[in-house]
Amino acid sequence: VLFGHRYLVELLLSYQPDLLISTHPHTNRGHFDLAKRVLGPQLRCITCCTELDGGFGFSRNWVSRRTDLFWTLTPGVDRELRRRRFPSECVSCLGPLHAPAFHHSPAPALLPAGLPVLVLGTGANGANNHPRLLEQLLPFAGRLQVIALCGKSQDAIQSVQEWSAAHPALAVETRGFLGPEAMADLYRQAWALVGRPGARTATEALTMGCPLIFNHYGLTMPQELLAPRYFKQLGLEVSIRRPRQLAQVVQRWLDEPETYQALRQRYVACRLDSAPSV
Repeated sequence: VLFGHRYLVELLLSYQPDLLISTHPHTNRGHFDLAKRVLGPQLRCITCCTELDGGFGFSRNWVSRRTDLFWTLTPGVDRELRRRRFPSECVSCLGPLHAPAFHHSPAPALLPAGLPVLVLGTGANGANNHPRLLEQLLPFAGRLQVIALCGKSQDAIQSVQEWSAAHPALAVETRGFLGPEAMADLYRQAWALVGRPGARTATEALTMGCPLIFNHYGLTMPQELLAPRYFKQLGLEVSIRRPRQLAQVVQRWLDEPETYQALRQRYVACRLDSAPSV
């Protein structure tokens, strides 16, 4: 561990954990060895792999044989580990690890009354293409309301607010960074969410039964291929690669509510369950 070595040691000495759970591939190589040198060999280390599928895009950094248990979310990742000859006795498919708010109350079968709420998700540091997507949603003014997530980026918030002020016909609300409770509540209200094809957003949407539109507009990284691949296997994958394709998806779902409802019911059938207390 070259970067953050001193910080990690300080954390370990401060918390004195009995158990260390890694949820990122970059903290699987070297970190477990360092932690056991600092705290002793009695420390238990678990890799909680947040990916939904294996194959191309699955980082080799996930697979550390220094872990005491490899926690997977889906059987697809179990198969990837077998392919990589990881000891099967150390693998357990336990489902997603969420904040408590996501486990306690899934999305309701019936959405709240009023205009459907389409959520535009954001990436790290508020990275998004909200204005381009909002342009495509203008024809649905009066049929749809939009919540644009902007993270901690004040530039993103200002950009969306300026666009909204210039196009008042479409109801657009901007929100900054949301904690787990607020985000889980938003999933319960959402008609659908547009987001980058990352594992975290995909897992949250699947857990909460909220239809997800994968936004591939711009560069798609190899690890962003895993969640759409898993969703495709389940018959859930909906992707856009150009902003105008978002309008086509929204138009179809608004004009064919039975198509949308069938997809939502399939989300419920494919919901990822887990028992955090176990």
